[in-house]
Amino acid sequence: MELDCDESGRIVKQSTGTPPREGTPDRQGYNDQMQIMQSLMEIHREIAVLSTKTERLIADVGKVEETAGATSKKIARWEAIVVATGAAIIVFCGIFWWLTGAQITALRDQLIKAPPSPVSTTRP
Repeated sequence: MELDCDESGRIVKQSTGTPPREGTPDRQGYNDQMQIMQSLMEIHREIAVLSTKTERLIADVGKVEETAGATSKKIARWEAIVVATGAAIIVFCGIFWWLTGAQITALRDQLIKAPPSPVSTTRP
């Protein structure tokens, strides 16, 4: 059996009746393939972990969005209540002044026209 080898020691040509070794991987190539497969499996595992974290993040953001929407509705409701209360107070004050304004003005005018009461500086 006669074997021809190249510089790296790989069999290039086999001249007897045994099948050629070109289709079988050598040990170094096999180790490289195993390292590549291990790297691919690690990458796949990391992608699965990141995918899980991303799905959890999407779910958490959805919950926060629901909470923010509910809070926004509450704030809008309180704004409406404050505006309505302010408007009611203004209307009430206007009606009160319309009903009693003339009497209050007359009372003020009487106080201004009345002479001040004398203040005595002596003690009784």
